Amino acid sequence: MAKKKVAPYKMTKKLKEIAIEAICLKNRSSWPQGHTKRGQKWYPAVKGDCCIGIREPSHRWPYSLLTHCRTSYHVATVNGIDPKRLAWAIKRIETEK
Repeated sequence: MAKKKVAPYKMTKKLKEIAIEAICLKNRSSWPQGHTKRGQKWYPAVKGDCCIGIREPSHRWPYSLLTHCRTSYHVATVNGIDPKRLAWAIKRIETEK
């Protein structure tokens, strides 16, 4: 007799909202909160611990932090969620559609 699959996490309202935010950032239908300096270099409004190893924006690489802030890892870190849990929620939402 086959066992029924049990979800490793519980989908909460907060987790679903954060997962939808991460999906929108990944699909580039929304922008992360932040600002530009001198109209060129982009800086995030909130930096997480995950941003430490990312290169600072420069003339040659003005969107290095913007690219990083679109990742699910950054969204999970800033919101205090386990990145694996957020990845599970994103996958579950994307398969529902």
